[in-house]
Amino acid sequence: MVALNEREKKVIFVEVKWRTLRKKDVKEILRSLEKVAELTGLIDYEKYFGIIAKSVSPKGELTWDLRDFSLLR
Repeated sequence: MVALNEREKKVIFVEVKWRTLRKKDVKEILRSLEKVAELTGLIDYEKYFGIIAKSVSPKGELTWDLRDFSLLR
């Protein structure tokens, strides 16, 4: 997923996975998202990267799992 804020020149790239992710998986996905971001041509945008997964361990600032969304009820 990509969310773009043209006014503030910010963009977030989010990968969604329906599986349990470990630290190694998270690092690989983030590297992949950074490569995708380079291809977009959004050179002057502040870029953020996030991951949504069935389960993430350990979780960071921009990683979410199903437990996080269950709190939205």
